[in-house]
Amino acid sequence: MVASLCLGFWLFLYPLGTSGCHFAKTKSPIGQTSVVRACLGAKDDLPSSLRTRIGRCLIFTDEDLHDDKILFESLEKLPLELARELGIPPQQKWVKVYIFSDSQSFRNYLDTTYPGLPKRRAYFFAKKRAGGLAEEMQVLTLRSDRLLQDLRHELTHAMLHSAFGTVPLWIDEGIAEYFENEPNCLGLNRAHLGDIQSDWSGGRIPNLKWLESLTSVNQMGREEYRESWAWVYWLIRIHPGGKDMIQAYLADKAQPTKAIGFAQILESEQNDFEFQMMEMMSRVNIPEPGNSISKRGGSPP
Repeated sequence: MVASLCLGFWLFLYPLGTSGCHFAKTKSPIGQTSVVRACLGAKDDLPSSLRTRIGRCLIFTDEDLHDDKILFESLEKLPLELARELGIPPQQKWVKVYIFSDSQSFRNYLDTTYPGLPKRRAYFFAKKRAGGLAEEMQVLTLRSDRLLQDLRHELTHAMLHSAFGTVPLWIDEGIAEYFENEPNCLGLNRAHLGDIQSDWSGGRIPNLKWLESLTSVNQMGREEYRESWAWVYWLIRIHPGGKDMIQAYLADKAQPTKAIGFAQILESEQNDFEFQMMEMMSRVNIPEPGNSISKRGGSPP
């Protein structure tokens, strides 16, 4: 039995994952509002029987994953996809990935260690520990039929954080949603696209400035998650120079005193950029069911 140990830092909840992800920092970044007291190590129930290394990830499980060749190959190639699409540099920090065998043990660990988190299948944590110890990045998830999707989503957050530090919620979520499906989907999510086209045909208008104001997972519903994806998809796949704009924006966010809102950048090019995006995305064809495009992994319950 492991004795309880409280490292004594403040855990700032900054959700950056559809499945759910949170940063733990000693100081509150701008716009982060939700704070809870965390006592780490209260119960050592993390999976630990088996360890597998994939790139800069150490995957811990209590069940053998060695037969899951597709999962390993996809995760190994994910950094190359982010580098190819957005020029995101290779990850330098290690990420510990803990895959629980069942939902009960997963939920018990979260309720004990991080009480009050919304119910999701996966979380990303970036923790700055007391005493000047190096930051630790973790992904917590459970075995499910969407394990690969959830891991791709959360590890995208880890790579963004490793390269740029704290990233605005909407674009961090949008990029994770874009890369959570296999690369042959080219970032397209059939469920997202169909729902968002229905939103707009029903009178909902995309509002990037409002999305940029959101800082908490509790402020985001299904509509906000899929709209974040839509902005990223439009910029990468449709807007001329959109990839370059995202790259410049992410790099600039590493220097907060120079950063401005993305909506302001787009507005300087064209006043009605939101209607332009909506019109172009409305013309994207929804693929037929049965192809490799799948529903998103960690949408809110």
